[in-house]
Amino acid sequence: MGVTRFIRLLQHIHSGELAAALAYRGHAQAVRAPEERTHLRTIEREEWTHRARLGEMLAELGAEPEPYLEIRKRWTGALLGALCRVTGWFLPMWGAALFEGRNVTEYAEAAHAAEEAGRPDWVGELLEMGEQERAHERWFLERVREP
Repeated sequence: MGVTRFIRLLQHIHSGELAAALAYRGHAQAVRAPEERTHLRTIEREEWTHRARLGEMLAELGAEPEPYLEIRKRWTGALLGALCRVTGWFLPMWGAALFEGRNVTEYAEAAHAAEEAGRPDWVGELLEMGEQERAHERWFLERVREP
């Protein structure tokens, strides 16, 4: 996998973090339990942090976010956030767990691609972001499994 493929992957993940952050903002507004609201806001902040760092990585590679993906993911995140208010409690929690699980895989792929693209210095950081996504996934799954 070359640098071009690595850039595309980072652009995809960067835009996905936008969708996630916006969705979690709406999700936090929709839940009733204060502790869930607080945790969702923490997850949202972590998604914004990941997005900022991915943007820096893109810039270091001489690239920018992909405009079409940014628009599409902005709409997706806003829509998902709004739907959280009308779909009930379970569906947003379950859906978020699925999305976070996919994010773990994407970060692992990005770490591998970083190595192949000549950026081994980013491997640990990308894997760490993936582990944070795994923690998000676990939290959502715990909520869904609670009676």
